[in-house]
Amino acid sequence: MVREDRVLRFKLLRVTASIVRDVAELRIDGCITGDAAIELWAECHKQSTAGKRLRLDLAGVTLVDDAAVVRINRLVRQGAEIANASLLVSALLANWGITRKIRTKRTML
Repeated sequence: MVREDRVLRFKLLRVTASIVRDVAELRIDGCITGDAAIELWAECHKQSTAGKRLRLDLAGVTLVDDAAVVRINRLVRQGAEIANASLLVSALLANWGITRKIRTKRTML
C-alpha cells in the first residue's frame, strides 16, 4: 500500500491530500468560498484526471458558499464521495439537492 500525504494551504482553507491506491482523499479544513477554493478545485481536477476516485473529507469545513456547493455537486455527479460532513454542511448540501454519497460524522450531544 502506497500512501502519499501533502498539505496545501490557501486563504482560510487547508487541504491535506492522502493517496491510497486508487483513492485520493482530500481533507478540507476552513471555509470553501470564493478565491480560496480555486486551488481546491484544481487539486480535485488533478486527482480525478490522474484516475483517482475522490473522497472529500469535510470534517473541518466551517462554511460553504453557493459557488462551492455547485462545484461539490458537480464532483459528486462525477463520482466523488463526501465524508464526515457536519450536520450543518450536510444540510447546506441537501438544500441544493446533494444527498447521495454523503456520510455525516457522528457527534455526541
